[in-house]
Amino acid sequence: MRYFIGHTDGATRKPWEEFVNVLYGIDPWEEEDRRKRCVREVDDTLGFLAGAFYVRENFKTHTKEWGTHLVDNIRAAFIERFAELDWLDPKTKEVAIRKVKNLRVKVGYNDASPNMTDPVDLARYKPFGEFLLNGSDTTKRLKSSMTGT
Repeated sequence: MRYFIGHTDGATRKPWEEFVNVLYGIDPWEEEDRRKRCVREVDDTLGFLAGAFYVRENFKTHTKEWGTHLVDNIRAAFIERFAELDWLDPKTKEVAIRKVKNLRVKVGYNDASPNMTDPVDLARYKPFGEFLLNGSDTTKRLKSSMTGT
């Protein structure tokens, strides 16, 4: 529900927004700036796909490799330093090292799924799976708003 509420009309959205404002300690009747709402909706709807054009023009493969190498060196330094710390007990050192090893490195662009540098892979990407094809009015409107059809 939280995801789709932004794609509904104002009368449907209003009670939800008031509820969320109360949860965050904001005046329930305060309205979000329209510009901020539009930027958030585009970002939430398109996610990282919106950055694909920027990535293609400005973030080259060697930059990603350099950044990943830098992060790997920082991780290795953390692990090395943990071994030298006298004030950490062995169990805490083990947990700290495991956490560093489990960090997901995200540098520049996603090269997993979809590959941000591959236009064919981007075209095949379906961020919502196949559920948009189930025929309901809500999903048809959502799909239409996302694809311009």
